[in-house]
Amino acid sequence: MSSSSTGKPSYRQCWIAETVRLHERRHGRLDDSHELTRLRDDGGPVDWRIVQRALALAERTGLDQAVQQWQTGLRWGGAGVAAVAVVTGFGAALAVLGDSQAQVNIVWTLAALLGFNLLMLVFWLVGIVAAGRSGGGALGRAWLLLARLAGGSGRGTAARAFLSLGTGSDVHRWMLSAVTHGFWCLSTLAVILALLIALSLRAYDFVWETTILSSGVFVQFVQWSAWLPSVMGFAIPDESMVRASELAVGAGNEESLRRAWSSWLVGCLVVYGLLPRLFLFLCSVSLLLLRMRRCRLATRSAEWAALAARLSPASAPGQVVDPDTQAAGAQQLQLDPLAVGEPVMVALELGRDISWPPAGTTEALGPADDRDRRHEVEHRLRERRPARLLAVVDARLSPDRGLMNGLLTLSATSADAGVWLMQADEAGGERLDSWRQSLKQAGFPSSRSYVEEQVARQWLTGGAGP
Repeated sequence: MSSSSTGKPSYRQCWIAETVRLHERRHGRLDDSHELTRLRDDGGPVDWRIVQRALALAERTGLDQAVQQWQTGLRWGGAGVAAVAVVTGFGAALAVLGDSQAQVNIVWTLAALLGFNLLMLVFWLVGIVAAGRSGGGALGRAWLLLARLAGGSGRGTAARAFLSLGTGSDVHRWMLSAVTHGFWCLSTLAVILALLIALSLRAYDFVWETTILSSGVFVQFVQWSAWLPSVMGFAIPDESMVRASELAVGAGNEESLRRAWSSWLVGCLVVYGLLPRLFLFLCSVSLLLLRMRRCRLATRSAEWAALAARLSPASAPGQVVDPDTQAAGAQQLQLDPLAVGEPVMVALELGRDISWPPAGTTEALGPADDRDRRHEVEHRLRERRPARLLAVVDARLSPDRGLMNGLLTLSATSADAGVWLMQADEAGGERLDSWRQSLKQAGFPSSRSYVEEQVARQWLTGGAGP
C-alpha cells in the first residue's frame, strides 16, 4: 500500500468522486481498465481506491475542471452576498437616520435596524428544526443561486454532486447556515459603521412618541434593553433622560442626551444583532469543518458497492486467495441496479472440446479464459451494462477461487446475473453440488443457476424461465 493511501479522502476528492458517479450514471461507464489494474495492485481502503479512480477519470474527462468552475462560482457567489450585505447595511442605516433636519424616533430606528434581523433569526431556527438537513436559511440558497450563475459550462453535474454529497453528509445545512449568518454579521457591521460615521458628522435629536402608551412603558423598555449593553460598557440614558426625550418636550436635545441615546442604539445593535449572529456563524463554520472532515462516500450503497467489488484486490481475474482469508470474508455478488443494456451471454473458462459461441447465438462474448482476455471482456461489459448477464462455465471444471472471482467481477456489470453450467451431464453429481454450493456462498440465488441450455436462454431473453 502506498503511503498516500493511508490518508482519508478530502471533501473535494469526495466531491469529484460523486461528480464522476453521476456522470457515469447518465452517460455510461468510463474506460477505467488501466485504473482498475493499478489500484488493485496498490490496495488501500476501498474509499481511497474509489477516489483515486475518480481523480484519474476526472482529470482525463475534464470533470475536475467542472468542479473547479463550481468552486470558483461559490467564491464569486460569496463575494456577491458579502457585497449585498454591506450595501444593504449602509443603506438601511442612512435611510433610517435621515439628514438630521428632522427628529429621529429612537424606538422606531432600533426596530427598523434590528427587528428584521431578529425575525429572520427565528425563521432560521424554525428551518433548522423543521427542515433538518435541507435547512440553512434563504440567504444561503440565494448564495447557491449566485454560484450557479457563475459556475461555468460544467456546472450541471458538479452542482448536482455538490448538493447530493452536501445534503447526505450534513455539510449542506451548515454551509448554508454559515453563509446566512455571515451575511447578517456583515450587514450589522455595516449598519454600526454607518451609524458611527453619521453620528460623528451630524447632530441628531432623538425622541420617542406614542398615542396610547404611557411614558412608563418606554422607561421600562429602555432599562430592560439597556442591561446587557451597560454590562459591556455602553452608556445608557437614565429615567430622566428617557422622559426628557418625549416628543412634546424633546426639541433640541442636549449633547449628553444625544450621546446617551447614540450609545444605547449602537450597544443594542452590537449585543442583540451582531453578537448572536457572530456566535452562530462561528458555530456553523465549526460544524461545517467537522462534517467536511467526516464526510465519506456511501460505499455500501448499490452503485458504490458494485464499483468497490471491481476495485477489490480479490476481484482480479485468476487470482488465488488464501483459503483462510477466503473462508473469513469471501467476495459476494454485487450487481449494478442501474444497468439497462441489452442481455449478453459471456463465457469464462471452457474445455477445448466446447465450441463457442453456441449455435444460434448472436450476442456472446468470451471466452474470458486468461487475465488479459477477462480485462477486455470486462471493459466491453462496462460499456454495455446489460440488464441481464448469462455467464457460461464448464461444469466439468472445479469452481476454484480464481474462476469464481472472475465470475463475480463480470456479473457486477449487470442488473441481474445467471450462470449456465454447461456440460452438466458430464460433470457428475458431486461436481454439480460443488458448483451449486460455491454459487450459493457467492450470493447467486439457486434460481439463477441452470443446467439446461433452453431454460438458461429463456431467462436471458426474458422468456418463460424462472
